[in-house]
Amino acid sequence: MPIPSAEITLTTSRPLGLVAITSGKKYPQAHQALEDAGFRRRPNGVFTAPLADAQAARATASALVHHAHEHGATIITSSRPYLGDIGTEIAARLPGTWSAELEIYSHPLWQEDLWPMLWEAGEIYRALEDHRIPFASVLKNGTGTELLLIERPGHRSGYLLGALTDREQEDPHNDPTTPHSIVLPADPGLAADAVTHTFLPPTIAPCTTRT
Repeated sequence: MPIPSAEITLTTSRPLGLVAITSGKKYPQAHQALEDAGFRRRPNGVFTAPLADAQAARATASALVHHAHEHGATIITSSRPYLGDIGTEIAARLPGTWSAELEIYSHPLWQEDLWPMLWEAGEIYRALEDHRIPFASVLKNGTGTELLLIERPGHRSGYLLGALTDREQEDPHNDPTTPHSIVLPADPGLAADAVTHTFLPPTIAPCTTRT
């Protein structure tokens, strides 16, 4: 089955309400559908609509279905919470001072920009090889460590976390210092505990910042 050229992934966020993320080669069509339906675009590129008023939320959802059809965009409803919130919650529980920022790779080619920065030879490497990853959360500690958090493809829950670097690398598979990604549980508290005690100790010393 061919991949739709314009997709809208819908998820929910406690502070933001209904969150929409666009992807596909014709992602501007999805942008237009969301704008026509009354969604507001935020600085990081996601679109949001409030859920506090149930009647207004239903009207917005109905309008989105209409405008998505009009602009040739496919709507995908995710059962996962908004990844931007998950990244922020995990970062808040890590030792030291961490921040998290959602990055969107709407066009398929943008995903390829991750390859030079990915310091990883495990499951997250294969995920980027075999799947479309339209968005990710980048966690930073401000002193040189950056981590890539994505939803685990092919699973209903759980996440993958790997390291990023700005140093030149020939082949991460042949580098004995290359860290392997870790599978994280859906709960942010348990995920942060796994990052703190399992992933960071062998990774944080040689991991350098991405610019």
